[in-house]
This record gives sequence, structure tokens and C-alpha cells, in this order.
Amino acid sequence: MSVNTKGRIVPVETYVDDKVYRDFSDFVSFSVGNRWISLVAMPVLLLFLGGVNFYTGSNALGWICVILGILAPLGYLFRYVVSVKNQIQKFELTTPRLFYTVTVSDGGIHVENQTEKVDFNWQQTYRVYERDEYFYIFITKARGFILPLRDMETEKVRLLKSIIQENLPPIRYMDRRKRRRQE
Repeated sequence: MSVNTKGRIVPVETYVDDKVYRDFSDFVSFSVGNRWISLVAMPVLLLFLGGVNFYTGSNALGWICVILGILAPLGYLFRYVVSVKNQIQKFELTTPRLFYTVTVSDGGIHVENQTEKVDFNWQQTYRVYERDEYFYIFITKARGFILPLRDMETEKVRLLKSIIQENLPPIRYMDRRKRRRQE
């Protein structure tokens, strides 16, 4: 893949395997979806209610609150892990598969797979998240595209970031990297 810096076009082939899928799913569920808040708040609330019930002498209700406070988030996490594992098996993601090619340019975003081609302008873009290993381009809150950075040259990543930042309002660009690369 070559980068045309004069026309500012960056094509990115998105190969998805179990790691890429799991990373995207975790990010959407826990960072974008903020489910971690309910996974923390619900047990804290139930444990507090359990303590109140123990204090007021209602031991049975206290134990119910404590047990639910522990089992409910564990149950959610178990169902989540099983669901992701089932999706990985369903889509046969144990080996990388080309899902789509995303071409990013000043004119917008072009996504192409084996069955369809679709274009989005920058005004249609809901948000772009930059991560250590990926760019996630969301067209809507529920529809996102993964751009893995692992096989990209540093200059191509810089050009991709430049195009995104220059064409997207700053409020829609989210830098969620844990470690900052030198810009």
C-alpha cells in the first residue's frame, strides 16, 4: 500500500482476527458505552444497601443485596466474555480475515468490502478515536470501522492523523492513547 501525499489519500486494509475484534468490542463496551460505571456503581449501591439492611436487623435482605452486588457484575462479565468468544467463532476470526478497506482522504471516508462500497463525508462522521494500535472511525454511535495501525509505516500514520484532524471538528476527535507517540 502506498500513500499518495499529494492527493492526501490513505487506504487501510482492515484485517480482523480475534485480538482486533476483542480490542474493538472491549473499547465499545467499556470506554464508549461506559458500562464500567454500572459495573462499579451497582455493586457499591447493593453492598451499601446490604450494610443498611444488616444495620437495621434485616439480615436476609442484607445477604440478598450482598450476593446480588457480587454476582450481578460477575454474571454480566461472564455473559460478555462468552458472547465475544461466540462472535469470534461465528466469524472464524482465529486467523486474520480482510473485512474491508477504508480509504481516508480530505474528501471523506470510503469503505469497501466484497459486497458493497459506501462513501461518507466528514460531516457524517460521529467521532474518531485514536488508540495505541487503532483508529476507530464511527459514522454513527453504533457503526464504527477499525483502522489497525500495526502494519502501517509511521509516515502513513501521521498522514492519516493529519487528514482526520484537519477535516473533523476537534470535539469529535478523541485521543484515547495510553502511551503517546512522538508527533
